[in-house]
Amino acid sequence: MKPKTPKLLPLPAMARQLNVKPRDLRTAVAAGDVPTIRVGDSLLFNPDAVEQALLDQARESKRDNDD
Repeated sequence: MKPKTPKLLPLPAMARQLNVKPRDLRTAVAAGDVPTIRVGDSLLFNPDAVEQALLDQARESKRDNDD
């Protein structure tokens, strides 16, 4: 059985899934907050990796605020 290949989404589709503006997602990418794969001029996103990165950031932010 082959391992499942993650589905990669282009920036507009990932932004829609996250319910954010594409510009805001691009800003998060530039800040290094969201994992991405660059192919030429295009940005591709693994939705599972993006979700995990955002959850990790939320946990870290909460931990910082609790201190």
